[in-house]
Amino acid sequence: MKNIFMLFILCGLAACNYPQSYSEIKPGTKLVIHQTLTINAGSARVMLQHGKIISLRQLEAYQPRCWFIAQQVKSSSQKIIPGVFSIKRVRQHDEIVQVPVSGYPLASMLSSASLTAVDYATEFDLESTQQSGINRLICSHWEDPDDANHLTAKQINAALGDYASIEMN
Repeated sequence: MKNIFMLFILCGLAACNYPQSYSEIKPGTKLVIHQTLTINAGSARVMLQHGKIISLRQLEAYQPRCWFIAQQVKSSSQKIIPGVFSIKRVRQHDEIVQVPVSGYPLASMLSSASLTAVDYATEFDLESTQQSGINRLICSHWEDPDDANHLTAKQINAALGDYASIEMN
């Protein structure tokens, strides 16, 4: 009996340390494109953060960001035009990332030369009868492993800004 009680306590403690693999955004939800987005030639993605199109150099890793993914890289630019996508599948995953601390003198005195963060990502498989070349939206952010959560619809919409929005049913 004592062992069963300990098992419940350990399971309860373990559950507190891991994010739920749950998305409030379900298959069938609509993603509405309000303004044209351009994927540059030689690329297959366009990234948004704080409602603005950004490059990787401008990325703020701990802030919500989303990027649209095209099925293929093309030698000319690709347009994502205003319209509606249906979300066909939602997947959530996380990945541990090591953040170098070489620019932080006090932190670099620690035994390891990096800090740990977790990249929490939600992937949406998209479908549109008008835009078959765009098939995925990925939204993610880094967080401290002790304060871990996937992005909410509100946070995703803030990252997308006036360009697009997830319309909850």
